[in-house]
Amino acid sequence: IENLFRKSHIKILVSTGTLAWGLNLPATHIIIKGTKIYSPEKSSWVEMSDFNLVQMIGRGGRSPGSRNSEGIVITTASNVSHYIHLFRNQMPVESRLLYFLPDCLNYECSNKRIFDINSALNWFSKTYLWIRFRRSILGNEFDPNLKKKASLLRFLENIFVIQSLNELSGSKMILIEMKMGFIISTFIGKIASDFLIKYQTIFILISGISRNITYSEVLQLFSLSSEF
Repeated sequence: IENLFRKSHIKILVSTGTLAWGLNLPATHIIIKGTKIYSPEKSSWVEMSDFNLVQMIGRGGRSPGSRNSEGIVITTASNVSHYIHLFRNQMPVESRLLYFLPDCLNYECSNKRIFDINSALNWFSKTYLWIRFRRSILGNEFDPNLKKKASLLRFLENIFVIQSLNELSGSKMILIEMKMGFIISTFIGKIASDFLIKYQTIFILISGISRNITYSEVLQLFSLSSEF
């Protein structure tokens, strides 16, 4: 059906909530009939998250040669002002990379895209977080304090990256050769990267597992995972 829609054999496509999860279809108009979804956890209907709604609307405008698209949201009268505010008063996109920086660095180390301190700093300097951070601090190129601000940025960049690498090293995710600054991913770090498990969780499990561990102790160990 998706292929028929892409080839324009079908003009109208009715979709489930999977529309929010990245279906890349050449639609010029998106109509969202209702903003409530059923929540099994609450056993009731709840408002769809703003993120999912924006994702759905974002499916529009992907038709080749189409410059304009239209999104229509059908909702209750009490929610109209909320959605008008959502689409008219856009907040700047902010990065939460710092909260997950060690895990991201571990993934890059595991895949050998980061192999020493310099490559880690180079990777970090190209992230959305750091580019936005630099622009907000440096601002005007004619600022008399520009050199001081640039030095501060280099200092902070080193702190963020080195601290995260030290956390990974202390959790046995990576090995750092201090003299030359080489970084080697360990088997444990590779497991965390391949299965998208937080480095704290892997460290807790590795540290707590022993030959004589009981079933209740295993359950208690898993309950300490940072994912829960």
